[in-house]
Amino acid sequence: MKLAPLGWIVAVVWVGVMGSAWAQSSSQNNPPLTFEYHIRPILKLRCLHCHGEGGVKEGGLDLRLRWLMVQGGDSGPAIVPGKPEESYLLQRVLDGEMPPEDAPKMT
Repeated sequence: MKLAPLGWIVAVVWVGVMGSAWAQSSSQNNPPLTFEYHIRPILKLRCLHCHGEGGVKEGGLDLRLRWLMVQGGDSGPAIVPGKPEESYLLQRVLDGEMPPEDAPKMT
């Protein structure tokens, strides 16, 4: 039985170690989207001053919690979980209607 040259062994080990490190760094750099980490900060910055903070609920809509978004406001449910195409909130943002003209638009 012929042994592989030392260079090949080092290369195989290096690829295994680097592949594992890359996979870990990749998953850390792109964690799964979560409401608390990814969505709530945007709502806090752009929406909650009119829809939830200090008891203010324009249009009867409170965006502080997921269940309140599902419940919705005067125009019905703000979101429909699993069906973004039916989300009134998303449509208003995409149409540039929310936040209102006096606030910076979302990208």
